[in-house]
Amino acid sequence: MSPAPSSPSATSWTRSCARRSRWGQNASPGDLGFGWIYYGFVRNLRPDFVVAIGSCRGFMPFCAARALRDNGAGRLVFVDPSYSGVGDPGWDGEGAWGDAAAVAEWIADFGLADWMTHVKATSAEAFPQVAELVRGGTVGIVIIDGAHTFENSLQDFELYSSLVGDGFVLFHDSTNPSCAVSSTVRALAAQGYPLLTIDRDAGLTIVSVSGGGSVEAHWAYLSAPSNRAARILPYARSILRPGDRVLDVYCGCAPLASLLDDVEIFGCDRDPAIVRTLRAELPQHRWAQPWLRSPRRRRCSAPPGEVAVGAPLPAEPERRRPS
Repeated sequence: MSPAPSSPSATSWTRSCARRSRWGQNASPGDLGFGWIYYGFVRNLRPDFVVAIGSCRGFMPFCAARALRDNGAGRLVFVDPSYSGVGDPGWDGEGAWGDAAAVAEWIADFGLADWMTHVKATSAEAFPQVAELVRGGTVGIVIIDGAHTFENSLQDFELYSSLVGDGFVLFHDSTNPSCAVSSTVRALAAQGYPLLTIDRDAGLTIVSVSGGGSVEAHWAYLSAPSNRAARILPYARSILRPGDRVLDVYCGCAPLASLLDDVEIFGCDRDPAIVRTLRAELPQHRWAQPWLRSPRRRRCSAPPGEVAVGAPLPAEPERRRPS
């Protein structure tokens, strides 16, 4: 890798990158606009990884990746399926990320070949791969500029904020009246997330995230093999009867689930990786990632297999307790 320059200020790089921003980045010729915020956050936090979701021609991910280059460490994972067209699902994209060789050349033209990886997929499809790519490092920043519906932008937050232990999620287009990202921002504010919205151009919102991250990363001792389930089981049996329905909130690895085969467990956790594992290993129970519901859109439904927080559980036929 070549030595990192000190900053992109007043360079041909800045002018070239600013020219790529036509879509609400508060930029002008020679001025990165919101790009300075992407760059400054990465320079200041010095994360191992940055995740960037969506970009027409690379302005946002290139600004963040340049900061990693100037830090001299880190990698940006850029997710974009290379859609094109107006409205959902293209969102004014130009299909610029479809040809792997052309993408590699484009990234190299900006001097970022050693600093970013492109994953050609939707954000939902890409999540398992991204989670594996960042395993073992810190994800300090996630920048969301992908599908601009309420459902998709909220899904991006729920999925990718789970990778952030202590950092920030940024939403572009957060005041744009032509899309529903502002609804996602309001939903997060209603849930108590600290956030700041910069109401310039299409808007940029910065959401503070802490206490998230994977079960394995934050509670490794609970993920390791142990006899705790066998020791807890007698106490659980003393209060449960066959046929009972059990709600296990923030279930983690759900150690009792494999031993309680005569009750129905509904477990939920923020960590999508642990939810996938439980679904695969214990399909006799139900597992979900909780889904935030916008206070302004009461009829919003969660994606298939997920549960909206505040929504009633499906009704079930009444069952008699054994005598």
